[in-house]
Amino acid sequence: MQEIDNPLKDPAASRRTRIIVFIVLLVGVPIVTKSFTGGPGVVWIEDFQEGIQLAQQEKKPILLSFHASWCGPCRDMKRSTYKSPEVISLVEEYYVPILMDIERDDQIAAKYNVYSIPVYFLCSSDGTPNSSFLGYYGAEDFLAEISSKEGL
Repeated sequence: MQEIDNPLKDPAASRRTRIIVFIVLLVGVPIVTKSFTGGPGVVWIEDFQEGIQLAQQEKKPILLSFHASWCGPCRDMKRSTYKSPEVISLVEEYYVPILMDIERDDQIAAKYNVYSIPVYFLCSSDGTPNSSFLGYYGAEDFLAEISSKEGL
């Protein structure tokens, strides 16, 4: 009976196999991860006054979002909705997005009477709220909310 060559018994072949696996993982995992997460996502301003100033300069309304690190629906929004290309495009074109942490920015949260998160306010460029909505939204529903409320 003829013995079949086993590449795992050959040290050179085993080394080549490990190198190939390493390269595939090095290149493939970031590509797969990026395709599942949708890329970088909405770029939020995390300084309220800076966001107000930018909104006034650009004459754009504000999309103000309140969240917390321990909030499951908030994390879900970051992982999915905020990474949707359609959401990114609409927010970048029509809004100045400001993201506030209710624990770090508790005075601002109190100013807007935030009692539950995630909560979103569509505001004029000076920060005056025009409308709000609450909870987790998938990309399509989030787009509908931010489009209809401002008449976009």
